Amino acid sequence: MIFKSHKSQKGDKYEEVEIVSLDERACRALQDENEANRLIEEFLPFIKSRVRRFIYGYDEIRFDDYQSIAMLAFYEAIKSYDQNRGHFLTFANQIIKLRLIDGLRKESRYQEKIVLLSDEKEPYDNSPASTAAAMSSYAFASQNALLSMEIEQFKMELQEWEITLLSLYEQSPKHNSLQKTCRQVVIQCYENQEITEIIQVKRYLPIKKIAKLTNVPEKKLERVRKYLLASLIILTGDYEYLAEYIKLNGGGAV
Repeated sequence: MIFKSHKSQKGDKYEEVEIVSLDERACRALQDENEANRLIEEFLPFIKSRVRRFIYGYDEIRFDDYQSIAMLAFYEAIKSYDQNRGHFLTFANQIIKLRLIDGLRKESRYQEKIVLLSDEKEPYDNSPASTAAAMSSYAFASQNALLSMEIEQFKMELQEWEITLLSLYEQSPKHNSLQKTCRQVVIQCYENQEITEIIQVKRYLPIKKIAKLTNVPEKKLERVRKYLLASLIILTGDYEYLAEYIKLNGGGAV
């Protein structure tokens, strides 16, 4: 993210404003507590959006608890960031995700103990074949549960963009040539830091920038806006299984 320079007039004097990238600001914030606080304040919408992916429903007390975890994780990212780790926002997103998962695991431990106690009276077969079958069944069930959770997360995030699954399907490219173009556009956008940060932080799809980057006319991009946005939401978010589905199918959301 680049903050464009400009000149501001004060009487007859002009002040040059420095161009500073987000990565550079994060590095400065390591030594400047005021800058760290400014970053947290500016990126609060981004932090809240990460929490919403983990916390469902209208339990605001629970949401506030996890928002505190996410804010501390964002601060942790500031204090442990260096540019050798890649882009700051990607690094911060990963730290937030890890801390939220830790919080959910701690929360679920009590429930796991109840499940274990409820199974104590059942006969237990500890043979290798039975153990392997149980592990396979558990892995399959866990994967399906995680995929279902990701789909629910995805649907909720689409609602924030005022997109329904039906409207997404209706706007999906039907012809092979347009599908191929969309896949190329999605890949180019995904690899462009400025565009992905605009989507994640400023919360809009920069059609003009995408048209300039990909040499695809704006009108053509507008016709598949929801499709492009949905694909990029999955690829830039915490959607491990849906992202794998996109990669297997060449870069499209649906």
